[in-house]
Amino acid sequence: MQIIKIKLIFHILLLLSITLGSFSDEATQVALTLKLNGMSHSNEIAMLFIALLLGGIVSSNFANLFFRHINIKNIIIYIFYIQTFIIFMSSFSSNILAMVIISFSLGFLGSMLWAAILTVLPGYFKEFKELERANKIIQTIRNLGYVIGPATAGIIFSKFENKTFHIIGVFTLFSALILSYLLVSGKVFSENISNEHKTKNHKNGFRNTLALFKTSNIRNALFPLFFTIIFTSVLNVLLVIYVNNIIHLGNEKYGYIVSSMSVGLIISPILLSDYFLKLGRASGSSLAASIIGLGLILISLTSNFWYLLAIGLLIGLANGIQNTLMSSFMMATIPASKREEYMPAYILFIQFSVLLGFTISYYIKFSYITESLLFSGIITVFFGCVGFLINKKNH
Repeated sequence: MQIIKIKLIFHILLLLSITLGSFSDEATQVALTLKLNGMSHSNEIAMLFIALLLGGIVSSNFANLFFRHINIKNIIIYIFYIQTFIIFMSSFSSNILAMVIISFSLGFLGSMLWAAILTVLPGYFKEFKELERANKIIQTIRNLGYVIGPATAGIIFSKFENKTFHIIGVFTLFSALILSYLLVSGKVFSENISNEHKTKNHKNGFRNTLALFKTSNIRNALFPLFFTIIFTSVLNVLLVIYVNNIIHLGNEKYGYIVSSMSVGLIISPILLSDYFLKLGRASGSSLAASIIGLGLILISLTSNFWYLLAIGLLIGLANGIQNTLMSSFMMATIPASKREEYMPAYILFIQFSVLLGFTISYYIKFSYITESLLFSGIITVFFGCVGFLINKKNH
């Protein structure tokens, strides 16, 4: 009984360190944005987010090269320490070029970290139910990082400004030390976290992503996800314009609507994903995609704040469910010998879809924003329903 309690403590410490790591890169990115906001123009702020996304894409493209030559346990540890160094160095950045390089590096390391975690996680659990449970917790932690990191960075930066990077760096160093102790000493993942299936594949991430679509069940699962990611990315860009400049609700209410999406994203992996799992991982994910599309349609049809708040929560819930079921589906479907290649390729697929969504939103004119939200929702519902029917048939 005592041994079980000790193991539980070690796993809680592991989750704490990963949570802090997930929080730190998001917090640093927001702190950089706030720092740049006092120095430059909005187009340079956009460059930071583009650099972050490009860093993730490059990382996913070459992740399997790192996994092939370096033990994944060591990769995870190295990421935390390099991340700590970069965050501390961020306090000395005083020009846009340095900040772009830092953003690119954070995107690169963050993508590599989650690719490594999703690659090794299935090998640690003997029972798939245990993996399902762990995946829900990991997805919740990841979503918490997306939400709490930026909010915390904003609060800290308003009080300490440039010292914010030192504070975030200390938290990251603390998580790196905990993680190093747990992994090096073998307190967690003592046997299973390694490159146990060395791949001989020398394809890059883009070729591996294309290879994913050659498997029919994976292709059927990814198509609804593809459209969902594109149009939720479009929503993220257009929503601020829609709320502020078209229906004139103001910044404060826009913040509440985005917060309702964040709440849904956080709570749904643990509270709701099991209900959709009963339909099958791929078909449940497709149904969640249809719900996201419905949310996009409803947003375009109303200007009522309370309705938008509820719709935002609905979209967040469905998005969290879809993310959880899809990652679970990929871990269950991809054979152990292919994880080092295909899990980074899956993340690259997501990142490329986000980039495509941002690119589409750039070309949408102000006068067509409402119609674009409606059209995006209709397409997402359609492909979500088609995906549900196809995947349900194959389940």
